Amino acid sequence: MDLETDENALTTVAYAYSTWEVSCICAAFEAAGLEVFLRDQALCRMVPHYTVAVGGVRVQVRARDIDAALNLLTSMVEHRGRRRFRPFWSGFVLVGFLLFGVPAHFGPGLYVRHVRRPEVAPQAETNLPAPI
Repeated sequence: MDLETDENALTTVAYAYSTWEVSCICAAFEAAGLEVFLRDQALCRMVPHYTVAVGGVRVQVRARDIDAALNLLTSMVEHRGRRRFRPFWSGFVLVGFLLFGVPAHFGPGLYVRHVRRPEVAPQAETNLPAPI
């Protein structure tokens, strides 16, 4: 692969599990001038209770924008407050799951993936004899 193809390759930087969070991510990326690609967004909007089953909406950016995207996502996660446990709501969701089989997601809704930029390994010198 050449360098241009590698820089344009899509890399998943986060997974989002709520449609409102996907909309906020998309707006923040566009405001920052970053091109964002959302995989499985249509399925998660049409059938929201399948969001957990398909692994959420994959937030992808081009390889050249990974650092800026991770900085933006990290700042979004840091400004989010800590969620508190709500026993009544949790019990209600548990009963709904046991009676009707409808799953509910309890997580924060956004999981930032720690992506390492691929490093180019230096060319190793070989001590092979010259061809005859």
